[in-house]
Amino acid sequence: MESIMILNKAARKNRSTAALIRAFTEGAESAGNQVTQFYWQEMKIHGCMSCNGCARAPKGAEDPCVQKDDMGRINAAFMKADMVIFASPVYFRTVTGMLKIAADRLYAELKALGYAGFPRKSVLLMTAGSSDYSQATHWYKTFERNLGWKNPGEVLGAEKQKKPIGLVLRSDKGDNVMSEKIVQTAGRDQLGEFAPLFAHLNDDILFGEVWNEQAIDVKIKCIITVVSLMASGMTDSSLAYHLQNAKAHGVTKEEIAAIITHATMYVGWPKGWAVFRLAKDIWNETAPELTDKDRYQNTIFFPVGEPNPYGDYFVGQSYLAPVSTEQVPVFNVTFEPSCRNNWHIHHAKSGGGQMLICVGGRGYYQEWGKEARELHPGDVVNIPANVKHWHGAAPDSWFSHLAIEVQGEDGSTEWCEAVSDEDYPPVRAFLR
Repeated sequence: MESIMILNKAARKNRSTAALIRAFTEGAESAGNQVTQFYWQEMKIHGCMSCNGCARAPKGAEDPCVQKDDMGRINAAFMKADMVIFASPVYFRTVTGMLKIAADRLYAELKALGYAGFPRKSVLLMTAGSSDYSQATHWYKTFERNLGWKNPGEVLGAEKQKKPIGLVLRSDKGDNVMSEKIVQTAGRDQLGEFAPLFAHLNDDILFGEVWNEQAIDVKIKCIITVVSLMASGMTDSSLAYHLQNAKAHGVTKEEIAAIITHATMYVGWPKGWAVFRLAKDIWNETAPELTDKDRYQNTIFFPVGEPNPYGDYFVGQSYLAPVSTEQVPVFNVTFEPSCRNNWHIHHAKSGGGQMLICVGGRGYYQEWGKEARELHPGDVVNIPANVKHWHGAAPDSWFSHLAIEVQGEDGSTEWCEAVSDEDYPPVRAFLR
């Protein structure tokens, strides 16, 4: 049996969030767990003042904050709980301000008392008018990661969804905390009269039994299904449905990009490109356009990343983002307009070299003694080992490519002189 504490951050007491909490509570209590709920609107809790008063409180104090409000009750219940449930509707595509206040106070006070990293488990319950939880779940996972908590899963319920989303939450011991059955009727709706056996196998066996089997969670099943359809070359509405299902069950834009990239190494580039076209439309979150970098990020699928740690070998500003760091390392390299790396050589006794796959903007690639080649999204450059070369952006465009190192014997990179303005293609063309 586990002690579960629910913090209800909904502004209205008896709406969709309350219904989700009731369903969760019934499932948790039927599994033998004890559930306690706190309704935020009925409590007096202030925002964190960042005064560090909690850090000066005696160790073990139940209410370390200088603001003597109802947060003391929350802290006392938290210390006895095995799992904390944060329940909230989606407000402006993210969590409510009340949930953020709770997070600020919990993080500050628990950190001050030495409980940061305490092996607590937490679950997010959310409701919304659509199925876009991406910004809310990103905020929640960041908060959870900062405290070092474990995440058995999320329960996300969309009011306008025709079919329920199933999700099984488990304790570390493997017993169910809550189980909601996945229901599918597409087979009977479309083929019930024409192919009743097929409809039965699709609805009752595939979705009714296989998808509800609890050895692995739904998010992992979604990933396995996407990769299986990708490997078979299926890029029709079936794959689009399962990509949408994966997003609804918590697969982020960064995760799906890494998944498709990794699978592409085994199933081939044409299948990878085909799946990315679908995924780009489904994970089409648009970040606020504040800078040129933000605007460019909204035009490409892969993350721009952070300033390149190899910036000393570049003329201008570049960025680096890891896409896959296992088996075959893949990095997205982005160049601001006119930025280019120095002449350099990928040395190897055998094998070796590098592959570039252009994914955004316009740029150039040039080997020593040869004319520069203009690059666009979809272009692939195979760079042999021991060949001096450079690559970078056009003067009027950002540019991004995936960089894939080819394994070789005694591989190393030698950085040489910068690409002068005279050697830079637009300047050289002008001088002619």
